[in-house]
Amino acid sequence: MGIERCQARTGRAQRNHIFLAIAAWFEQHKRRLSEKITLYQQNWAVIKNAITTHIRALLATPG
Repeated sequence: MGIERCQARTGRAQRNHIFLAIAAWFEQHKRRLSEKITLYQQNWAVIKNAITTHIRALLATPG
């Protein structure tokens, strides 16, 4: 789903994209292990923060 939809055109750009995607996954995995949380908890934390930020921005907007 992710790697095959890469918009990179050159071989080097595709390799860089694949490497960075795998490196990011490993970093997330290390964080899940150290914090003893699940993939779903980790993803929900990102979504929850985005929703909170958006609601705060809406409430702060006058009008």
